[in-house]
Amino acid sequence: CLMALPGVLEVTTELADRGVEFWAVNQRDKVDKINALLAEKGWKLPVALDTDGSAGNAFGVQGIPHTVVIDKKGVVRHVHSGFFPGMEKQLKSELEALLAE
Repeated sequence: CLMALPGVLEVTTELADRGVEFWAVNQRDKVDKINALLAEKGWKLPVALDTDGSAGNAFGVQGIPHTVVIDKKGVVRHVHSGFFPGMEKQLKSELEALLAE
């Protein structure tokens, strides 16, 4: 998850003026731990808390990071499980394609 976040933040920040939003969802960590990590890394992003894992279960999360791209109509269009080289390039391509629709 920590390996993917810098690239995901870069892409979503670059496309934010076109309506792209990024929300992190943290599973089962304490708020203090999350806030300490965000402060340490200098990251400013909204983090939803999945304290009991119910959101993760609903989205079928079996590994992290679990990236879900949702279009303007609320339809899940892409799902990626795990980190892979070139992830940010693929994410940017997928987001740009959705923005062009």
